[in-house]
Amino acid sequence: MHLLGLDRVGVEDNFFMLGGDSILSIQVVSRARRAGLTLTPRDLFRHPTIAALAAATGSAAPLSGTGPVAGDVALTPIQHWFLDARPQQPGYFNQSLVIELAEEPEPRALHQALHTLWTHHDALRSRFTERADGTWHQHCPAPEADAPQLLRVHDLAGKDEEECAAAVEAAMAEAHAGFRLDTGPCSPPACSPAPGRAAAAVPDRPPPGGRRCLLAGAAGRPESTYRQARNGDPVTPPARTTSVQEWSRLLHEHTEAGGFDGERAHWSAVAPHCAAPLPVDADGTNTIADLRSVTVRLDRGRTGDLLQKVPGVYRTQINDVLLTALGRVLADWTGERTVAVGLEGHGREDHLFEGVDLSRTVGWFTTLFPVALDVPGGDWAAALKSVKEQLRAVPGRGSATGRCTSPKPPNSPAPRSR
Repeated sequence: MHLLGLDRVGVEDNFFMLGGDSILSIQVVSRARRAGLTLTPRDLFRHPTIAALAAATGSAAPLSGTGPVAGDVALTPIQHWFLDARPQQPGYFNQSLVIELAEEPEPRALHQALHTLWTHHDALRSRFTERADGTWHQHCPAPEADAPQLLRVHDLAGKDEEECAAAVEAAMAEAHAGFRLDTGPCSPPACSPAPGRAAAAVPDRPPPGGRRCLLAGAAGRPESTYRQARNGDPVTPPARTTSVQEWSRLLHEHTEAGGFDGERAHWSAVAPHCAAPLPVDADGTNTIADLRSVTVRLDRGRTGDLLQKVPGVYRTQINDVLLTALGRVLADWTGERTVAVGLEGHGREDHLFEGVDLSRTVGWFTTLFPVALDVPGGDWAAALKSVKEQLRAVPGRGSATGRCTSPKPPNSPAPRSR
């Protein structure tokens, strides 16, 4: 209920008709496993009601590849995308999270929590080196190896608001710039996931901006492990799921065995639409750094209609509705009935292999795949139905394209048509 933002959910209510999506399904699975329930994202797609899930729970195959990882790890497609295109050693390229702390933090407990996560999630220890032939190699040291400096404490006591702001900016820059692919720590979008390094402000008194903890390259929030450490309880993360090493091995073997060959016809038909450029009215550079965004907010009523009412009426998902609107706008703008759109997926597809669960696996799995939307004009209901059917026809939710994405470096080329 909390994940969907609803006060009540009936046992016969459809998860996806209530606004659920693939990302939320992973969170449901993770919470269910913590409660001792054997559940996979695939189960939720097959049985999207509580009643149906209750009858199906317990049927999942035993998980494979959940042991600690040490040794070589084959690169995933998204890691290839980031590393292979780099003409030189990449710098830091990460995500970060700033947490406003409600109470005085305890550095010892925070360090213990970060170290536990660094040990538990293998991908956080990944190292990347470039070989003489220009190819990249990924290696994961054993968790017994010495941990890098995961926590730095900066005392902001005695500083005024302006000095605090400058000190926080400097601490953030230091944390970001400290990433090294060859020695670690690394960050999730950089090439492999890792919360990397944390910089915590621990003043004798709260600074004007409040207490803050920066998790540079944050792969998640360490609150649960931190609370355990602070309370003196055993710090025990939930059970491990399938490792990145096992997933990469299975994916490479499946590809080499021709497991995706049957999808060639589909992607060959989509490819020509991706080459069509969008209309432009002037020459100019075309990089991610040149992008600008426009933000529009819907009121509570329209948001509720989109998330809960429309999916229930048309037996569809919110993405179908948004893509129908986007496709219609692009078609009107370009004068083309069929428009190419690049879709992003979480990539944690458990439908490919039995006994695989990536719901708690730290890693970079994101996929990007093209969809050529043929959006009919006229009746919106007919257009929505058509787009829904086209999206369902994408084989394997795009997991075979070998194309992945995440936030791009500022100088990466931006595609003309996505």
